[in-house]
Amino acid sequence: MNIRKTLLTTTLFFAGTATALLADNGKAIEFYKTGRIEPAKAMLLQNLATGAGDKAEAAYYLGEIYKDANQLDSAAYYYGVGKAADPANLMNSIGELSLLKLKNPTAADQQFEALLSDKLNRKNPDLPSLYVAAAAAYKDRPIKAEEFLNKAKAMDKKLASIYVLEADMQAANKDYNGAAANYEQAITFDPNCKEAYVKYARIYAPINSEVAAEVLNRLLAHDPSSAVAHRELAEIYYKDGKLLKAAEAYAEYINDAHVSTSDYARYATILFFKGDYAKSKEIVEQALPKTPRDLVLNRLMFYNDFELGNKEAARSEADKFFNAGYEAADFIGQDYLYYGRLLIQDKQFQQGIAQLQKALELDPGKIELYQEIGSAYEGMNDYDNAIANFSLYIQKAPEDQVQVADYFNLGKAAYYAGSEMDTTAALYHTKRAAYFAKADSMFSFVAEKVPDSYLGHFWRARVNSALDPETDQGLAKPFYEKTIEVLDAKGDGDPRIYIECYSYLGYYYYVKEDIENSKIYWEKILAIDPTNEIANRAMSGLK
Repeated sequence: MNIRKTLLTTTLFFAGTATALLADNGKAIEFYKTGRIEPAKAMLLQNLATGAGDKAEAAYYLGEIYKDANQLDSAAYYYGVGKAADPANLMNSIGELSLLKLKNPTAADQQFEALLSDKLNRKNPDLPSLYVAAAAAYKDRPIKAEEFLNKAKAMDKKLASIYVLEADMQAANKDYNGAAANYEQAITFDPNCKEAYVKYARIYAPINSEVAAEVLNRLLAHDPSSAVAHRELAEIYYKDGKLLKAAEAYAEYINDAHVSTSDYARYATILFFKGDYAKSKEIVEQALPKTPRDLVLNRLMFYNDFELGNKEAARSEADKFFNAGYEAADFIGQDYLYYGRLLIQDKQFQQGIAQLQKALELDPGKIELYQEIGSAYEGMNDYDNAIANFSLYIQKAPEDQVQVADYFNLGKAAYYAGSEMDTTAALYHTKRAAYFAKADSMFSFVAEKVPDSYLGHFWRARVNSALDPETDQGLAKPFYEKTIEVLDAKGDGDPRIYIECYSYLGYYYYVKEDIENSKIYWEKILAIDPTNEIANRAMSGLK
């Protein structure tokens, strides 16, 4: 690896996102200690390249970052840079010994003791911090780590980093109560120890999110502009499903100079699920130029334009998204769901259905997709497949999730299947009767479950009218009459529904040669629509 070339390339890459030179390494160290590794590394590399801040300190933390990433050659390189910059700063020597410990623990033990000798470092004000750094190197040997921490305490019992490291070790062993107590101790000794607040909140977030949020709000009370506190709060609220609070916390954080692509993506995702599609798109547009191939950002661009009704843009973004060269495993069910909906909106039913079926394969629990697939089949007049998918939804959905409307949609598909059958089809009469029986059963259920709605009665009337095309049996009569009764009770019926009901009854009485009653219904139609051609013609014939 060409370390110098990597350093130069990385520095140039981040030059556009970190334009202000840092007076010191404090922000970068805070980021490192709170787990924001990429911005920490970028800031430290920039400081090292430009001479801003303490060079030895920057090199040490870069060494730690690379060591944590198991890039040991890079870690050794930066520890060496730090030692050359300031031989009196022993933190880089501690770093080198932590690498030696991985290869030769016995030699490392001896050299740690020699390096930290009280006699040699009696006047070194940083000796307690050196012992803490040594203890961190021995986290895999708790007894030795505690020995170093106890020496640090003997010199400065109020050093917050002592208690943070103890808490880290306890948290790693799932001693969360002990860890919480030590993080609290660190905060007591140093109210500005952001690492302690953040780690304290993180161990509580899965257990008690309210306690975690309270800890972070204490940090914000101490430092209202703390970007890391706002970010952590946003994450807690997001995982808790409190999208409004999550969005508010991210809004406080997102303008920080060191926001990462993943932060933009998370904020945009929160805004999307909150239904603020315009703002979500705005955030995506801010972030995409920096990382134009980011999967999540491109996904959200497509989703947001679909939700905003920008069909042309959504179509273009969907094509780009699915042809960008991502791995097949990168796509999620929601991608195919949105693509399917987009295609169906464009009346490309067959292609849209194929996408929805892919979404269902990836997420079989998303059974509501059977409804969408059924509706798409209905849109292309494929009523058999519409019936099959509406039925599958009713069968598979939990009982309390199935709505009366689902039975109604199934009934309509069966009604249209019977009404639009090819009269030359094999077993025409048998199949048609079966479709209408299915439809009548569904509409009967709707009428029973929602008796104050006209829909069940009205569609039963249509089914029975189709079964009695000459109207001589009057099969639809009681259902049209019931429809009128329900509409009259509500007093806000659709005039078109009344006209259909009156037309049937007017004709029924005409067939039965009951001219007076027939006239009553044609007159009712003319009272609604004096220009109604059928009613006027009927009245002319009855005079």
